[in-house]
Amino acid sequence: MNKDIRVALSFFGHRKTKKLIRQAGLEAAWGLLQLWAFAAREKQNGSLDGMTDEEISDEANITSIKPSVFVDHLKDCKWLDADMYLHDWHEHNPWAAGAQDRADKARFSRLCATHNNIFKELQAKGVNAISRLDYDILTAAKRPVNGSLTPAPAPAPAPAPAPAPAPAPKSKARARSAQAPFIPPTLEDVTAFCLERKNGINPQKFIDHYTNTGWRTGKPPGYPMKDWKAAIRKTWEEKSNGKNQRLSSTGHPKAEPGKYTKPKPGDEIRPE
Repeated sequence: MNKDIRVALSFFGHRKTKKLIRQAGLEAAWGLLQLWAFAAREKQNGSLDGMTDEEISDEANITSIKPSVFVDHLKDCKWLDADMYLHDWHEHNPWAAGAQDRADKARFSRLCATHNNIFKELQAKGVNAISRLDYDILTAAKRPVNGSLTPAPAPAPAPAPAPAPAPAPKSKARARSAQAPFIPPTLEDVTAFCLERKNGINPQKFIDHYTNTGWRTGKPPGYPMKDWKAAIRKTWEEKSNGKNQRLSSTGHPKAEPGKYTKPKPGDEIRPE
């Protein structure tokens, strides 16, 4: 788990910080620092997408500013991007942003020592990281309370052999363990699929987002992804369409679905 974040020394005198304090007071600047700390713990990819204004305000410990007003100030001062990403989070806090990826890769290395046959099978398929849930499923072994393996039962006497019991139905956990592990798509795979659907989604952003979450969906700790194409169809495309509708209702120009516009030359960025 991340235990700290990077804050540039110039943050306290930067024009964006001064603008935030001028518009919303010192509480807003203090709240921004707390929001960064929350992201390092719970939102390592820097995305606050899916969180309400009230949830963002609560994590920033804002009490005297209306939640929607606080979020608007963050966006106006360019501390929060329009697509709900903390501005330049990966550039300024790369250690926090890569925490989940490091943990998944370390867990995969551990698999080499504990279950080498599983490790080699996954490695041959191009896997180099594994989530905690997938690790537990693939390495689960039922043992009695005393920790020793249960010996095989003695055979029944020859004159009266016991009938073979009917096979027990597979549990959900065993069924999941029998499935092939999820293989993350390549950038080329995502690019081709997005071009085919003409959805305007940025393939690199899709790859970066789920790389940082360990290819897990939903709120942390989330669930292992099973179908990346379904994630694009049911989540990214729907959110892109819904976001455009919200923008148009406020009077702002509609953005192209899924399109992320980088800051123009001269736009302010958070200092190193």
